[in-house]
Amino acid sequence: AGRCNGRRVFGMLDWFDANKGPVIQYGPHRTANYWDVMDAVVADGARAGQITEVCFWCDAQRICPDHSTRREWTRDFARFCREHPTVLPQLTNEPKFNGWTEEDDPALLELADLFRSEAPGIPFSLGDLLDDADHDTAEPLLSRWAMIAEHSDILVLHAVRREADDGRYRRWLDHLKGASDVLGLVAQRIGRRMPYLCDEP
Repeated sequence: AGRCNGRRVFGMLDWFDANKGPVIQYGPHRTANYWDVMDAVVADGARAGQITEVCFWCDAQRICPDHSTRREWTRDFARFCREHPTVLPQLTNEPKFNGWTEEDDPALLELADLFRSEAPGIPFSLGDLLDDADHDTAEPLLSRWAMIAEHSDILVLHAVRREADDGRYRRWLDHLKGASDVLGLVAQRIGRRMPYLCDEP
């Protein structure tokens, strides 16, 4: 704990292996005293001097496909964040693969607006966009970041981790300047510079 200033945890998981069956399954629907458990996790981090990034919605397509229930749980998450100042909220992990069509899915943007109204003044991110930007136009990353910037406070990039053609792993390092360039274009479009996280490097 002394070597880092934060930790990242998922708010729920439904990890199912076709050969082994259920591997990890927890969340508000399944875990007894769920919010007390989350409180203990955040408190443990706070004692170590750490913030805790809570990525709330994971495997939402299986755990909670109903939109009205997603709204209810998002309100609960907002309340939890209001009560825990060391939490850095992220609404969802890789939205495209966890219950929404894309990162700018209107249903997800609605949840972001709901969270903001229920937890005013608390900076949060919506989710991590895949590292997908044309070298010349910066699309589609540019337009998606610009859209998300209107509904959240922190932009997030999920960097590509596949090995490059020259054999160098972690090619995401090469993309940090490119991401910064796209952030500059976003700032020109929306009139302000957005905080930025590189997620899951």
